[in-house]
Amino acid sequence: MILLKDCRLLQPLTEPWAGEEADILIEADRIKAVDKQVNPGRDATIVPMEGRYVLPGLFDLHTHLDNAGIDYHEENQFSEAYRALKSACFARRTQEAGFTTVRDCGARNHADIALREAINEGYVPGPRLLVCGRVLTPTARGNEEIPDQYRVADGVDEVRKAAREQLAAGADFIKYMGTGAIGHVGSLPGAPTFNFDEVRVMVEEADKLGRQVAAHAHGTIGIKHALKARVRTIEHSSILDDECLELLKEGRSFIVPTLSAAKALFDTDAQGRAALSMKAKSQEIIETLLHSISRAYQAGLKIGFGADLGTSCNHHGLNYNEFRWRHDLLRMKPMDLLLQATRHSAEILCLDDRLGSVTPGKIADLIAVGRDPLADLSVMYAPAPFVMHDGRIIKN
Repeated sequence: MILLKDCRLLQPLTEPWAGEEADILIEADRIKAVDKQVNPGRDATIVPMEGRYVLPGLFDLHTHLDNAGIDYHEENQFSEAYRALKSACFARRTQEAGFTTVRDCGARNHADIALREAINEGYVPGPRLLVCGRVLTPTARGNEEIPDQYRVADGVDEVRKAAREQLAAGADFIKYMGTGAIGHVGSLPGAPTFNFDEVRVMVEEADKLGRQVAAHAHGTIGIKHALKARVRTIEHSSILDDECLELLKEGRSFIVPTLSAAKALFDTDAQGRAALSMKAKSQEIIETLLHSISRAYQAGLKIGFGADLGTSCNHHGLNYNEFRWRHDLLRMKPMDLLLQATRHSAEILCLDDRLGSVTPGKIADLIAVGRDPLADLSVMYAPAPFVMHDGRIIKN
């Protein structure tokens, strides 16, 4: 057993405990008790927290551990073995930053599935990893940017087969390109790709196995296809209109904005055809993106937390920058941001029965910071100094 002694806690991230101070007892991988003056027994390891703020482990619902945040054309020259070694490093860096549950939204040649298995079997350290395998896309300009990351499928029957292939390979969810992409030279981010019937069969196949579907979607038409097909998460969600917001209020689908990716491209000084194309598209879309997400936030919608790390100029281990951009650019409140990165993301993934809050019976994924993040959110703009994952202290 491990006893975290003299913790400070925040509501509503700690339930049912209602106090501001408590000890937290960990047995195996679970939180056993949250209470004042817990008696851990003789054999427990006591870790003095000295009034640090203990929070649930953080979620990032959108990352790409197989990509290093550099130019895709350069990265395509690396061997798969080299990229695999780097992705293992990125996984550890992510975990040590305090992000203990991560969704990988697309990798070359099922590298994400292999990494998940290596983490689960204890060969490499890393966060709890949910993976999608190859990303489904129709024939479209830009697929050649990362050719081994996509499964090209056209028409309902071929899309159904492609979805089944990813699930059979071990994917935890299906990811598809619902619109063009900022990161693809020649691609229009607002333009829809798959037809509605093609999207619907992905959801049908995922539903059979109790899995979810995630849509890369910047443009309104692609977003509406996803919402009407009951796709679980809408990644990026850059151009939301009134109908999109009304559909989101039904609570069947959720947006996962990725301000870090857009801001990294907006701020980059990188040159070259690909970098300049992406920067120009980011500049075109960022005001609309901010307006859309602000409207969703003001409407009280539940929002997932994702940073899209691994995209150009958006480097692994910096997941926490998403706190900064959502706070500075959208004026989101500190507690709302903490909820997005913990309880709400757990609920979106249907993992809230075991993760997302400091609650007895849930998995002991915990972080600790030295100051009250409600009073000073900047404490979240850096890697957490204390990280526990599955009941094991990763960093202290």
